[in-house]
Formats: sequence, C-alpha cells, structure tokens
Amino acid sequence: MSDNSISVRALRCSLVRYVRTAKQATQTARPTLHSAFLRDVARVLLEYKLYSVAVLALTAVQEFTGLWRVTLLGQFIDRLDSGALGYVVWLFLAASLLHPGLVRANIVLRHKMFYETDFRRRVEWVLEVADKRASGGSEEAGAAYERTVNAVGGITNTVYHVLGSFTPVIITVVMVAGRLLSYNRLLGVLYLVTLVIPAGMTVVFNRSLESLRD
Repeated sequence: MSDNSISVRALRCSLVRYVRTAKQATQTARPTLHSAFLRDVARVLLEYKLYSVAVLALTAVQEFTGLWRVTLLGQFIDRLDSGALGYVVWLFLAASLLHPGLVRANIVLRHKMFYETDFRRRVEWVLEVADKRASGGSEEAGAAYERTVNAVGGITNTVYHVLGSFTPVIITVVMVAGRLLSYNRLLGVLYLVTLVIPAGMTVVFNRSLESLRD
C-alpha cells in the first residue's frame, strides 16, 4: 500500500471524527442556545409590555372584524332574495372600512416597536460588549459588533413575527373553533383535529432545517 493511499485514508478518518465531534457539540449546545434565545425574546416582550399588550388587543379586534365582515357578507347574500336587507348593508360597509384601517394601524404599531427595540437593544449590547472587550484589535472589535448586531436582529425579528404572524393565527383559530363548537361540536372537533396536520408538518420541517444547517 502506497504512502498516498495511507495519507488519504488517514485524512478521511480525521474528517469523519471532526464532523462527528462538531455534530455532538452542536447538539449539546443547541438546547442551551435555544433556551437563552427564547428567554431574550420573552424579556423583550415583557420589557415593552405596553407595546405588546396594545398589539395583542389590536390584533384581536382586527381578526374579530375580519370574521365579522365574512358573517355579515353571508347574511347580506341570504337576504338578497327577500329584499329585506335592513342594517346589514351598513354594518357590512362599516366592517369593510374598519378592518383595513385596523390592519394598517397594527402594522404601524409593530414597526414602531420593532425599530425602537432594535435600536435600543443594539446600543445597549454594543456598549456592554465594548466594556467587556476594552482591549483588542479592530478586527476583533468588528467581529464582536457583527455578532451583536446579528443577535439583536434575530431577537427583534422574532418578536416582530411572533406578534405579527403567529398571534393572528392563534387568535383566528380560537375564534373559529369557538364558533364551530357552539354551532356543532362535531365540526369544531374535526376542525381542531385537522390543525394537527400543518402543526406536524411544521415540526418536521424545522427538524429537517436544523439537520441541514448542522
């Protein structure tokens, strides 16, 4: 056996050991990183609780008016044959005007919270890192600043999407499930059961994404 084949085999073995060690280290550190990240997200939500409560309340009213508009549209269509429209038309027009306004106000409020939290957190963490790293070269300072900005951006973006994407879905599911359960218990239960499929697909997708990232 030549020296080249022996060196190639040794290189492969060392690469395999390195990949296994790195994967084990990543799997060990992942729960700690995830818990710290979620803790920072929760801390931002609690620190800016006025913004959070306002966004949650506005989102609940927004989703309620959206479902109310659909209900009024159904009542409007049902009454077309009889011609006795009554106040349904005015309520439908009011809901149609109110819902887009609430959506726009919610977006503006969430953007204001996002930029305020992002700016303040970035300044606080940069100053904190600067105090801890009083000595060091420009390259080390630049790398520390980049890591700090990425961390702050990840936290504030998560807060933004939790309030803007996750919360409306949960509120809508609760409202629709409550309506269906009050109307027909079987339909409500079937609706809740069907939600298991997208939830399971989300979990599988996240795990696959983590495996690819590793």
